[in-house]
Amino acid sequence: MRILIAILFTVTMILSCQEPEVVVIPPPVHIERANIKLESLGGLVIGNSLTVTVITQKKKSNPINLVVSNDLVSYAIDILSDKRVELDGQYFIHSGLYTIAAIHNDSIIAKRSVTIEPGPMKGPLDVYTGPASIVTGSKQSSMIVTVPSDSLGNGFVRSTGVVYEKLAADQRSKWRPVKNLHSVFEFRSGSVAKKTLIGVSKQDVLANEQAVIETPDWPANFSIKVVSHHPFADNRQYLRLQTDKIVDDNGNQIADGTEVAYQVVEDYNVIALYKAITIDGVANVYIRNPSNPASWLIRSYIGFTSVSNGIPIAFKENISDLTIKYDRFTKRLLIGPLKSMLGQYAPDGTIVTLTHNGKEYKEETLLGEATFDLMNMGIEQKGNVLINVSDLEQEITL
Repeated sequence: MRILIAILFTVTMILSCQEPEVVVIPPPVHIERANIKLESLGGLVIGNSLTVTVITQKKKSNPINLVVSNDLVSYAIDILSDKRVELDGQYFIHSGLYTIAAIHNDSIIAKRSVTIEPGPMKGPLDVYTGPASIVTGSKQSSMIVTVPSDSLGNGFVRSTGVVYEKLAADQRSKWRPVKNLHSVFEFRSGSVAKKTLIGVSKQDVLANEQAVIETPDWPANFSIKVVSHHPFADNRQYLRLQTDKIVDDNGNQIADGTEVAYQVVEDYNVIALYKAITIDGVANVYIRNPSNPASWLIRSYIGFTSVSNGIPIAFKENISDLTIKYDRFTKRLLIGPLKSMLGQYAPDGTIVTLTHNGKEYKEETLLGEATFDLMNMGIEQKGNVLINVSDLEQEITL
C-alpha cells in the first residue's frame, strides 16, 4: 500500500512540472455597418406581417438584437444577420411611425424608420356634438367633431374628409377634411326655433344621427288684456288677465313654462306680485278683487328686459248702503242687512269694524249681517262708536 501511494505521488509531481496547454479564443466578429431590408406582402398596414433582413455581407450569420419601437411600445427580438425574419402582425397593431434598429456588440449598426398606416375605417363613426342646445338668431354655435378610426382604434392623421348633411332647406352637404385625427363641422343658429338633424358619413362608413335644439331667443315686449272683470270691490270675485302670444324678435314662440310676473300698483306702491307660466306662448293670471274700492295699474314682466303695456283697473264700492240697529235692552249692535250693488246680501265674511275710544273691534258678516255684543266687549252704554264697512262709515251715539 505504501509503495502504491509513493508511485502516485511521484507521477503527480512529474505532471505538475509540465507547461499548461494554451486555448486560443478567436477574436469577436466586428460589424461596422449594415443595411435593413423590409418586405411586406400586404402593404405597410396595421396587422400585416413584415419581413426584415439585416444585411452585413459577412461570410456567416451573426447574432443581432433587433429593436422595433414607436411612441407606445418597444419590442426586442434576437435574430441572425443576413437571414430573412418574418415579424408577425402583432408587432404592428398601432399605426404611426416605427423605428427598427439592429444592434450588434452593444452598437447600433443600422436603423430605419417605417410608417404603418391604419386599417380600413370602421363604423359607426365616433361623433361628439355640443352644445346640444343653442339660441336662435345666430347668437350661438354648435360643433360636431368626428374621430374616425379603424377596427383597432387607430386614428387617421389625414384622410379624404367627412360629409356632414344638415337637414335644413338653406343648407347643402358640407365636406370637412380629417386633420390631426379629427374632422370638425361648426354652424351657427338660424332664425327659426327647431330641432336640427345632422347626418355624418365617410363614404360607406356611417354614424348615428346627431341633433341640436335651436331654442327661442329672449322674449320681446308683449301685451296684456283683460279677459274678465267684476268692477266692484267684492273679494269673492277674480280679475282675469292674459298675455298675447309671446315671441322673440324673430317671431319664435317662447318656451312653455316661461315665468311671467304680474305687478299690481296702487297709489304708486306695489301691493301685490302674481306669477304665471306660459302655455303655448300665453300666460293667464287670476287676481282676487280687493275688499275696498281701489284703482290699480297692472303691468307684466319677464325678467328685466321684456315688459308689457300697463292696464288701469278700477273697483267701485260694493255695499249700497249702511244699516245700523241698536238694541238698548240687550246692548247689542246689529249691522245690516248689508246689500251689494246687485241687490243681494253682501258677501259672507265682509269685515265690519267698530271703533270706540281709539280701539278697534272687528266682526264678519253672515247673510249680510254682523252683531257686536257691547256688554261682553266692555263698552259703556253711553258714548259714540264709529262703524266702517269698506269705504262706508257711520257714527252713532249709544
